[in-house]
Amino acid sequence: MSKDKIEPKSCPICGVQTNYVHRIFEANINEEADWYDCQCGVIFQENFPKHEIYNKDYFENYACMKDGKRRLIHAARTYSPLIEELTYGRMMLDVGFCTPNVMKYFTDRGWITWGIDVNKHTGATGNYYCGNFLDYDFSINIDKDKALELTGCSEIKRTFDLIWMSHTLEHFNYPLEALKKSYDLLSDTGVIFIAVPDIDFIRKTGINAYPHWKLREHYTLWSEGALVRELERIGFKVIMRRRN
Repeated sequence: MSKDKIEPKSCPICGVQTNYVHRIFEANINEEADWYDCQCGVIFQENFPKHEIYNKDYFENYACMKDGKRRLIHAARTYSPLIEELTYGRMMLDVGFCTPNVMKYFTDRGWITWGIDVNKHTGATGNYYCGNFLDYDFSINIDKDKALELTGCSEIKRTFDLIWMSHTLEHFNYPLEALKKSYDLLSDTGVIFIAVPDIDFIRKTGINAYPHWKLREHYTLWSEGALVRELERIGFKVIMRRRN
């Protein structure tokens, strides 16, 4: 049954209340959700999505996708030459990798790769971690006395030269915290790559045809301007912004 009342909600990005709502019914799962459209350029769901969907079926859907590998590494193939011009190091972290295709692509280019995903069915082992990016401690596991002897510090911080977030940010319950943690994990010349659904395309597709209303997965949906604004507030220097 459809809801009969709309309650104003505070935007998780700017904090301003809004009651401009897209009420979306997902026929494939027979569920309905309110998506709040904020003046800051972000659309957010009324509730945090449930993470139960990240199961074996979810993983296999991507792993068995027709032409999946080619599609998943398209961005890596397109932007890796530019990234390699910008950073000296070759340490890469794929956040929300689901399948290891992108990491394998960068490995073949000479990168040392790590990945983290909340789905325990991705076969996480070695440098592939199963866990929540926001909570995970990426510090190098070394005895404090040995670290002090080698570096003069009791802890050695691991940093990355590339953090890859392809269609991951929209899944986070706390997206700004994910961006801030990424900033702290990057080396001085490090690069972050982000791809997200673009809500400005709603004007072209129409609300009902926009494919990213996924109440079990997505929490925030971004306009290009809003994402750039928040990145720059954190301290990132945006060197490329592109719509496909």
